This record gives sequence, structure tokens and C-alpha cells, in this order.
Amino acid sequence: MPAPDFRLSGSVSVALADPHAGGYLAVDAAFRKEHQPNLDWLLDRLSKSTAGVRGFLTERTGLNSITLADADQTSQLSPTVVAVIAQAYADYLWERARERAVEEGRDPEGARPGAFVGYDPRFLSPEFGELFTRIFAGNGVRVVRDHRQEPTPTPVSSFMSILLGLDSGIQITASHNPANQNGIKSSTSYGGVDTDDISDRIAGKIEALLGGSGQIRIAPRDTDGVEIVDAKGLYAARYLAATFRAEDLAPLREAVAAGTQFLFDGLHGVGGLAMRRYLDHLLPGVDWSAAVPLLNDLPDPAIGGIATPDPSNPKTLEVSGAIDYLAAHPEVRVSVTADMDADRIGTAVLVAADAVPEARRFGLYVSEFPAGEGRDPVSAVRFTPNQIFTLIAYDRLLSVSGRDPAELLEAQRAGRFDGSGIHLLTSIASSVLAELLARTYGLQFHLTAVGFKNLGKLAREIDARGTGEVILSLLEESGGAQIGPFRPWNDAGDTIHRDKDTCALALALFNLAARLARDGRTILDFYVEMARQFGCLVYFERLDCYLPDRATAESPARAAEANAVKAEVLGRLMSLSEPAGHPTLVHLFGLDPATARRLPDGELPEISLLVKEEGVWRTVHPVATRYESADGERLEFYRAGPAPHDGMRINVYDPSGRIREWTLVRASGTEAVLRVYMEIVEPFGDDAPRAQEPLRLFTRFAPLLRHLGLDTYRERENAPDYVTGYQNTVAQKYGA
Repeated sequence: MPAPDFRLSGSVSVALADPHAGGYLAVDAAFRKEHQPNLDWLLDRLSKSTAGVRGFLTERTGLNSITLADADQTSQLSPTVVAVIAQAYADYLWERARERAVEEGRDPEGARPGAFVGYDPRFLSPEFGELFTRIFAGNGVRVVRDHRQEPTPTPVSSFMSILLGLDSGIQITASHNPANQNGIKSSTSYGGVDTDDISDRIAGKIEALLGGSGQIRIAPRDTDGVEIVDAKGLYAARYLAATFRAEDLAPLREAVAAGTQFLFDGLHGVGGLAMRRYLDHLLPGVDWSAAVPLLNDLPDPAIGGIATPDPSNPKTLEVSGAIDYLAAHPEVRVSVTADMDADRIGTAVLVAADAVPEARRFGLYVSEFPAGEGRDPVSAVRFTPNQIFTLIAYDRLLSVSGRDPAELLEAQRAGRFDGSGIHLLTSIASSVLAELLARTYGLQFHLTAVGFKNLGKLAREIDARGTGEVILSLLEESGGAQIGPFRPWNDAGDTIHRDKDTCALALALFNLAARLARDGRTILDFYVEMARQFGCLVYFERLDCYLPDRATAESPARAAEANAVKAEVLGRLMSLSEPAGHPTLVHLFGLDPATARRLPDGELPEISLLVKEEGVWRTVHPVATRYESADGERLEFYRAGPAPHDGMRINVYDPSGRIREWTLVRASGTEAVLRVYMEIVEPFGDDAPRAQEPLRLFTRFAPLLRHLGLDTYRERENAPDYVTGYQNTVAQKYGA
């Protein structure tokens, strides 16, 4: 029921606290003056990023509670900002619903938009979820919510859009950010994260609302038009059950019955709650609780006091207790850690002492941990997202082919396996591991700009062809991936869900580990078996540089200072892409500028970027600049997007055309953080022309890092500068 035509007095928080309040808040000059700092922050954030909105609820840390009153004092994500965003979404959803009606040949006057509203267990997530619900209802938007007022994983919220025929899924979450932050993320009608063109339109609605005499319409709490569904149950029944058929999960059922263990760490978010529901549904009648212990499964908005709750960071697995659990329970086959909204992953396995050298040789991060009094220390591998996602994709490839590893490799070499109808999608920030897998088996390989939104859009386009082709996986370096059924789960021909999901990946890993255990093998054995097929070894690192230091970069009061340093560093980077900077770039990567020959520029059709040109959004392919040395080595570089913070990708190929190393340097659009992705590819095998040199992971990129000035900045006082710290990391990880 739309809100009554009654002007409310007081603030957004006052209206939210009154369950009977219904009417509108006027967005007039007085409103804008009162909330100017927050609105300025919002408009600035929208101008720099189209990947949702995240911000501080309060700058204080280590709190056990955060109230609406606390959030009213912040200069960032206040209840007022959330209300403005919710109203803008409502305006967009009405516009989009009418457009869809026209596209589908329906009367636009009869169109009504709908959205699912979910939230993770963070501070104020339920309150912000209620605010979105009441504003949507106040604007006549159909609202669907999860039952029992439960938190919902992000991939479930986005899946409800496509399952229930809604226009959007709204998720209140700050993902892997600290506990004193929250945010808003939205998905499309096809279940993918909003792409830049959609986010651009929503930003336009916000600007229009603030630029005129608009209204924020709020319905009473107990209003008609809000539907309740068991969202996690629907996701399990419709999507996970199609992805993991009963016969496919036989190894996991057998392992559970035999007492084999697998650890799931919910990291105090929604993941533990969701995994319990999924296991109950997928393993009916099975008591899995002893075999799959759930660590940190109860939601805690303080996130257990963990300062940086990002599971893709190896340190998080230590502070969460996952590593301690592994050390105390060596029978656990694999550990999976989620983030607050269950869309990122961290993984670890124990390895025998005699397997450590080989694990490190294959680019795996191995550390030693105490195992308790009277016991020898244990060694654990913490996989990077690139490594574990490629491993899962390889396992899915074996499943869709119906062959074991030896049979598949033999079939490929004999020309009896056709992988041209199987797709693997990743972004330009990801390791070449996925590309090596695709090239080894003749799969269709796709690269997009950074961001899962771009992978989801491309996956939808592949499904829309209706050719019955298989999407093995969507994967990105930052810690998110998705797998799906090999056949459509609905009549519309949709296969893989277009949002990332920790729990789906955990189920795949548990079932794989169970199958391997049946044969006396481990996840490490499986990874090495896969990597051996590629004929090379791959070493990858990501360097996150807070500029000029972390305290300054994360302080809203010092944003101007931090952003000035970021702009200076980005300026040094982007000047290398200009003709005057080419000699310097060529020299930084070991080519002689005097003898290097400029080759014709070339479009890269396998890479898709969504850009806005002259007011129109379109998909384009980047154009690479290329140089060749006298001995045939080739340097290739291209802009990774239209904005300076999108950065630049640089590749180096050997004379045979095989990639030797690459880097992507890009910055956050909203934070003073520079991210440098670096990878080297080393020869492997009896006929390798030279020995492996893992330290090249530092030496090949150190000249560029110093040119950018990163040796003059450090994360905190008394810490090494970023270049020295990176050198220490490489030496520690690879035993050099």
C-alpha cells in the first residue's frame, strides 16, 4: 500500500522508530542543508564508483553495539543516506518495470515493480532492511523478504530476483569490510550484480531527488504488499539441488557416514545459518553435524572482534580460529571460511611435512603452526582464490565430461573431447591458471573488466543464446566465484547463477575431498595433478597499498590528503601509457628502448569492457600497445577501463608467444588504495629450458613498483615500505 499523502516531521530515524508512521519526508532546501555532509559524501561516492555504496556507521572501532543515533552522527552511511538511496531505487524500479512491460508487449500502465530485500547480520542491517522495505512499500513496490526475520546471504537475495520474477534484489551488507561499516548492494532481474549502466541510472535518480523538491515516501511497518518466503529453502531446492544432484553427492554421504570431517567457518555471518539449511536439504535423513562442524556459526555483528574479516586474506583464517581447529583436528580434509554475507571464500588444508617442498614449488602458500602441547607442529596450505577456483573448475570439467583425469587428458590429446561448448569466465585481474585450464582442454575462455557484475552479465548473454552450452564457473581473483548445474534449472534456460556464493563452493570442495579420500588422496594431490598438466608453474601475489598509509587512507577526515597521494601515484602509472612514457615502460620490463620495435596495435576480442561513450553504454574490446625486443620478447599493455582508477594491464611474452609475466595496477574508486596484481609463469618439466625462479615474482616487478613511488609509502609507522614488504612476502612464501 503506498504511503499516505501526509508530511512526516522529524528525521528518518524518528520515522523508522515509529511502526505506525506513514507519509513522506520532504527533500527540500532545509533537508539538504541539515544533511549536507552526508549527501556530499554520497554524491562523491557515486561519482567514483558504481559498485554499490559502503561507508562508516561510526568511525569508532571495537564496539559491541551501534545504534541509529550513532549512525545519525556519521558523515557517511547515515539512516538519511540509506533512505535517499532507497527512494532512488524505488523511482528506478518503477521506470524499469514500465520499460520491461513495453519490451515484453504488455501494457506499461499495468506494470508494478518488485524487489527482494535481504541483509546480513551486521550492525543496523535489520534496521536498514526495514527502511528499504517501508520506503519500497510506500512507493507501491512489491516487497519480498526472508522468513522469520532472518539474515540472508547475498547470492540468495540476488537469486530471488530471477526465481520470483522481480526487478531487483537489495542486500544490506558491507561484505568483508570491518564491523563499523555497512552498505547497500543491488542485483538485476537476471540475478547478477547491477552493471555500471544500471548503477549509473540509479545515481541519476539520486541526483534528481536531491536536485529538486522530491519526497521520500515511507509506509507503516505492518503494511500490505510485503510477502514472506523461505529464501534459503528456495535457493537450496531450486538451485543447489540442481547443481548437486543426489547421485553426485554420494561421496559426501559416504564420507559423513564414515566420520570424515570437513570444516565450515561462518565467520560470525550468515554463512553458518545458510550452510545448516543447505546440508539438511541436500543430505536428507543424514546426521552430518559431527562430520561438518560449523565454526563461528552464530551471527555476531561485531564479527568476533576481527578487524579485517576478509576470508581471502590468509591471516583471517588464523584469527577466526579455522587454522587452530585444523591443527587440533588433523582428520579434517578441508576448511572453508566465509565472510559476513557468504559470498567470499578462504580455504586451507593440512599437508604432510614431506609434501611441503612440492606444494611450495607449485606456488602454494605453506605455513607451519603449533598443534598443541606434546604434538609436532603442522603445515597448512592456504589457497589463493585463483588456485582454489581453478581447482573447482577442473573438478566440474571432469564431472561434465564424465571422465576421470587420465581419461579426460587422453581424450583431449587424441581429439576425442570437444570443449568448445564449455565456458570459463574470469576477469583481467585473475591468474592465468584459469586460462591454462581452458587452453589445455579447448574450452571457451572469457575475460571481463574487474567486478563480478561483468561476469554475471556475460553469463546471462551466454545462457540467452539457448544453445545448451555449459558454463563451468564464474571466478574472480578477489575471493568470489560461482558454479552451477550443467543443464537449465528453469524453463527460461538459466544455468549458472550470476552471483558468487561461498556455500556452493564449500559443498563442491567437501564432495571433492570426500571422493579423493575414498581413493586415499587429498586436495593437495588433486591440485598438483591439475597443475602438472599445464607445463608451467605459476606464482601470483596481490599487493594492497593504502596511501600514504592505512590510518590516513581509512580516515574520512583525511580523505583529501589520501586521495591526492592516490592521484599522484595513478598519474605516474597512466603517464606510462602515453607515447612519451613508452620508453620508460619498455625499460622497466627489461627491454632496450633503443632497439625495441613498435608493433601494430591490436584489439583484444576475448576481453569485454562496459564503457560509457557519448552518453551511451556499450561493450568494447581494449586495444593493446605492443613492443618487441631484438630477441623476440614482446611487451603488451592496455588501459583496463575508461577511468584513471581502472588502471593498466601489462603482459610480457617470450619469443614463442607464451606469457612470462603480467601485472595489473588499479586503484579503488572510493578508497585511497592501490592494488597491484603480479604473476610470473615459470617453466616446468623435463625439457624446461631453465630452473624455476620464484623470486622473479619480486625482481621483475620491483622496477615498476619503485617507479610508482611505492617504496616511499608504508602501511603503518615502523613497518617496511611497500616494496620491501612485498620482497619479504615473496621470500617468506616461497622459501627463498
